[in-house]
Amino acid sequence: MSKLITKYKQLPVPLKASLWFVVCSVLQKGIAFLTTPIFTRLMSTEQYGQVTVYNSWVEVFTIFATLNLFYGVYNNALTKYPDDKDVATSSMQGLCTTITLSTFCLYLVFQEWINGLTGMTTIMTCFLFVEVLFVPAFRFWAAKQRFEYKYRTLVILTIIISCLTAGLGVPAVLLSNEKGIAKIVTSVGSQIIIAVFIYLFIFLKGKIFFNKKYWKWALVFNLPLIPHYLSSVILNQSDRIMINNMVGTSEAGIYGLAYTIGALVIIFNEAIMNTFTPWMYQHLKSSQYERIKSVSAFLVVFIAIISLLLVIIAPEIMWALGGEEYADGVWIIAPIAASIFFRFLYAMYGNVEFYYEKNYFIMIASVATALINIGLNYVFIKMYGYLAAGFTTLACFAIYAFAHYVFSNRIVKQKCEGNDVYNNKLILIISFSVIILSCLAMMLFNYWYIRYSLVILILVIGILFRKKIMTIFMQIRNKGEQNV
Repeated sequence: MSKLITKYKQLPVPLKASLWFVVCSVLQKGIAFLTTPIFTRLMSTEQYGQVTVYNSWVEVFTIFATLNLFYGVYNNALTKYPDDKDVATSSMQGLCTTITLSTFCLYLVFQEWINGLTGMTTIMTCFLFVEVLFVPAFRFWAAKQRFEYKYRTLVILTIIISCLTAGLGVPAVLLSNEKGIAKIVTSVGSQIIIAVFIYLFIFLKGKIFFNKKYWKWALVFNLPLIPHYLSSVILNQSDRIMINNMVGTSEAGIYGLAYTIGALVIIFNEAIMNTFTPWMYQHLKSSQYERIKSVSAFLVVFIAIISLLLVIIAPEIMWALGGEEYADGVWIIAPIAASIFFRFLYAMYGNVEFYYEKNYFIMIASVATALINIGLNYVFIKMYGYLAAGFTTLACFAIYAFAHYVFSNRIVKQKCEGNDVYNNKLILIISFSVIILSCLAMMLFNYWYIRYSLVILILVIGILFRKKIMTIFMQIRNKGEQNV
């Protein structure tokens, strides 16, 4: 223990910050994951569906009401204006507030039509706008904390919010007749309590609401990205919204829980990409294409195995988190887990596009795939019910990854002197294997002894090759540390 503490103290601040941000993310997701079985057993599938649909609409409204100013454009502002960060932050929050209030005024004019579209009451939509008004302040502040490697306060506040959400949510749901609304109010309220203070703090520190330079720059930068942001939300959220409108809120709740379980692979995706991306950029810069090819192939295999492991134990996870009411949702986990694998491929190929600043390719792929997703959902949900949405999601993420494969290959041919960055043949084989093996694993759901024999086999192989696995991850991490 003393050796570990000594090594930790010797770590550079950026690496300490990265470590704590990962721990913070795991704790946040862990608390939510552990409380899920409580909520699913206290709430009916319809009530859980209310929460799922509300969260989906928050994602949609946030784009129109904030233009996602707390994402890429704000990170660029912190880099471009390092000596004026407080003013830039305050000004961009002022712009965000103005857009949100303007959007709310439009809602009041068209509230009957919008309420009919969303299926929410005026009171719940007003509550949604309160969330959209204040919660972005926390995102602005959190982005600035990460940029400056100030991890302590961010970690503490994130854990406090997670604990408040669980601590207030469980008794509120237990005591309320409107359990879905109680869950929404306590979850969002826990964030707003903290966000209001940060909202005021940002304005007090920056001392400005309107700044023409920052407002103009932010709008010019972010408005062209709105189609991409909206398409990404449609790709991730439209299935739940369409199930709610076409089938029912109860089915949306079952699908929402199954999607949450299938998407657990995202935790590994994000952890790997946060380290792999700067490592890859450094190797692109030094033209070390073969090294990128070998490491990326290993990571693709790793994510594929994690996805398949999740599918193999899907029945047990669904039972633990949802119980009998959600049992049918187990058939959605396999295609969702496979779709998250393709989401990893998209991020990997997208790195090439971002590095060489070909962002318009990303917008084209996002918009096209979102439109395909809506069309497939409409046709197949109507024909086969809500379970079809899991397979349309898989199809769309596969198309999404393929589109970025095509675009990135075009860029690689122009920029990388005829060298391949990724082992595309191997990735293609693994991609088909993930789909086929996921389907086979679904056929084994009733044969637990076969499934757990496979789990043990995979774990044994992992133990045998643990040194090689750790060596590759350490090489990536050490290179990322040097870049920081």
